[in-house]
Amino acid sequence: MELYEIIDKLTDKMTEMVRAEKIKLIGQEELEKISYGSFRALEVVANSDEATISSIAKALRITKASASVAVRKMEKEGLVYREQSSEDKRVYFIRMAEKGKAVKQGEVNSLKRMGRYIESKLSEEEARNFKEYMIKLLK
Repeated sequence: MELYEIIDKLTDKMTEMVRAEKIKLIGQEELEKISYGSFRALEVVANSDEATISSIAKALRITKASASVAVRKMEKEGLVYREQSSEDKRVYFIRMAEKGKAVKQGEVNSLKRMGRYIESKLSEEEARNFKEYMIKLLK
């Protein structure tokens, strides 16, 4: 099997694990309502204490208008909410709603599960080497 085929199969397995965890936490019907763009924007919000329309637009390399549309859609889906800044009333921070937190937790759970799966298939030394190889690839 070629390396690209192995990567493809591993990616498929990881994608299915992430999807299964999200379905467990929010249900298949709710998951299907969330677009890929919403997932990308939600990731920005999850990784920021002070996400704004501008910071989302910058992180995703989209216009502020597109980011605003994405945030409105995520609000409608119950993933995020807006909170007015106490320091500058013109600024609204985008915060994770409970449903958004559940979606993010589904990703974390599935990645941990994938880590345990990989470790279960490898010896301690192989797992240690695998981790080192992955870190090297991230550089």
